[in-house]
Amino acid sequence: MKRLIALFAAAMVLLLSGCAVSGTVPDTLPAPGSTGLYRVAVDAGGAFVVTPYTPMPQPTVTVTASPTPTPTPTPTPTPTSRVFNVMDYGAVHDFVNWANHGTDTTLAIRRAVDACYAAGGGTVYLPPGRYYVYAAYNPGGNIQGSIRVRDNVTLQGAGQASTFIYGDHPSAHPVLAYYSTNVAVRDMTVVAASVGGMDAVKIESCDNVLVDHVTGGGASGAPSYGGIAVYGGIHSVVSNCIAAWASSGGFAIGGLAENYPSPAGYFGRDITVTNCVVHDVLSGFRTQGYPAVFPNHDNRPLHITYTNCSAYNTEYAFRMSDCDAISVIDCSSTNATQSHVAFLSVPTGLVHGFAHSGTGWWPLDLNNSPGIVLEP
Repeated sequence: MKRLIALFAAAMVLLLSGCAVSGTVPDTLPAPGSTGLYRVAVDAGGAFVVTPYTPMPQPTVTVTASPTPTPTPTPTPTPTSRVFNVMDYGAVHDFVNWANHGTDTTLAIRRAVDACYAAGGGTVYLPPGRYYVYAAYNPGGNIQGSIRVRDNVTLQGAGQASTFIYGDHPSAHPVLAYYSTNVAVRDMTVVAASVGGMDAVKIESCDNVLVDHVTGGGASGAPSYGGIAVYGGIHSVVSNCIAAWASSGGFAIGGLAENYPSPAGYFGRDITVTNCVVHDVLSGFRTQGYPAVFPNHDNRPLHITYTNCSAYNTEYAFRMSDCDAISVIDCSSTNATQSHVAFLSVPTGLVHGFAHSGTGWWPLDLNNSPGIVLEP
């Protein structure tokens, strides 16, 4: 009977992994009458390995499915010589809905960004309103955006519940920072329509970036591709943000720059995501390298930290693959149809103080990730 149970568990592992392997069930099965949980896995040589399985602790938490977090409004910045109000450059905010989207105000916002950049940096301020952007800009390679945030520029709204940017170009991210240094996107909501595979906010191959108090994604019934994505960047922080209604990742940290080669070291290094919430997306918080794309380059994201982050209604709440030195600290997940936390080919990492509730196939899924440290 015990061998039948082990064979069934092994078959489930193979079914979930989608791999075709063969092996023999080891004789070191639990003794008859043993109680407890056991995990059947397949090692690199194709042999079955049976090990005791201890579920992660489940502290009592109070959660609400599909929450609507309350954004924190930000006061209007005090005007100075380094604040560039987009209204002074001809911007309008007359978006009503996708059928009545109003004026494409992309070029006016770009003029304000360019003026700020030419002055050596500062703040480009978008007063309360609903701005529609469509015109696409190609800064190089195979990536496009509507609004490009340049070196030493902060794109500043009046709050997540006050300043809205809507973009529906099928091949342009509404807000894009590309090969830039010392940039910030703050205090706004950015919505990408579902017509293309675009992230609402895309940070590509940048150094020293802050994304703070930003909501990114799509809308109920019309999801975007992604929410807030940082690809091929270093020394960056995403804080106090919300990602929702995305068909791919809510928050994505990637080791691959779309316009390879990225500058040396720009493969997703030293990035922190803190105090963020994601709901109704495929992968809530995702970190991913792409070793098969560039096998001669180590493009694994390194030193990525998630702290005090919560995921609701996802397939994978926290999903890490082909990366290293990943920390998930004091985070939580409610209702994940697959795994609450999944590590695939991650040599080292830390999961500390994790709470999960609701649905979920695996509380913790470790695949070819021997060095993950689990702490209550």
